[in-house]
Amino acid sequence: MPFPESHWKQACELAPIFNELVDRVSLDPKFLQDSLSRTKKADAFTSRLLDIHSKMLEINKKEDSVVLSVIFTG
Repeated sequence: MPFPESHWKQACELAPIFNELVDRVSLDPKFLQDSLSRTKKADAFTSRLLDIHSKMLEINKKEDSVVLSVIFTG
């Protein structure tokens, strides 16, 4: 069964808005950590990513700029 063209067009229209949301969340480390704190307790993968994120934030205080981006869907 082919994917409906109308759904594809809708996804293409929404993609820039979603991308902007993801970018803004990624730029707010406290919001990101707070929002995912319950997930961190239940999911080992998310827990490890947030631990890495925290360590990178500490390093970033000493360095000029560090960017870490991981997109996980599933």
